[in-house]
Amino acid sequence: MKSLAHLISRIFDPMVEIPILLGLAVWFAYLNGFAWKFLLVLMLIDAVIPFLFFLHLYRTREVHDWDISRRWERIPVYGFTLLAHLGGIGLAILTGRTEVAQILSVFWLLGILFFGLTFFWKVSVHAGVNAAMATFLVLMVGVQFSWVYGLLIPVGWARISLGHHTFTQFSVGALLASLSMWLGFRLFGLV
Repeated sequence: MKSLAHLISRIFDPMVEIPILLGLAVWFAYLNGFAWKFLLVLMLIDAVIPFLFFLHLYRTREVHDWDISRRWERIPVYGFTLLAHLGGIGLAILTGRTEVAQILSVFWLLGILFFGLTFFWKVSVHAGVNAAMATFLVLMVGVQFSWVYGLLIPVGWARISLGHHTFTQFSVGALLASLSMWLGFRLFGLV
């Protein structure tokens, strides 16, 4: 069962899913007429550069494991990612892509929330990213994607059974992400 938990944890890894979530935002923007060049630059700023920074920290052992299990090791990764993401928001604003900037701002505010919590408590980013993706799909595409919330069950089981999180840490991560996404999209009038 432990290998199944590891497999689930890797498949639904934030390092995989954050670029997917950003990719969904890019897909939404493309469907609404935005140019590919802008969207590729945005993905470079928001996903590729932060991932390369994480890989650097991982290779130099400043982050001791892929899951960034030590809470304090998460701070430079989150901080750098938030700064890079702010650059993506700025790019969207400067090029007049207000709706994309608003969606990215919701992601950024969610990142700020998890970053702030990290100073005091270890909350599950696996839960947060999966719940954020489900909420994004439900809000942007429709309730037919409500089934994506069901993915939280095997992911939660995997993270808890591997000892990476408690039930409370996982549940709080999922609830905060979903609620923050919903409130953010309401705040910006995106839904």
